[in-house]
Amino acid sequence: GKFFKSEVEVENIINSVEERLYELGESEVLSSQIGEFVLDELAACNEVAYLRFASVFHKFKTLDDFVAILEQRKRSKRD
Repeated sequence: GKFFKSEVEVENIINSVEERLYELGESEVLSSQIGEFVLDELAACNEVAYLRFASVFHKFKTLDDFVAILEQRKRSKRD
């Protein structure tokens, strides 16, 4: 299925992640840091894509793992 509204949405996410990486000013960045930045960007603009990426990134094994990330999202939206 298609999770993004357009290729522009994907480009914007990539550009934002890239910008944040440059702002770190590091010559090397851990892939886990890149993954966290991607999660942040997806969380802000595309909940379905966020959940799918989070399930792989965090290696969800149970439904409880999934529920935990949903609860975390709800809390962060309120803050």
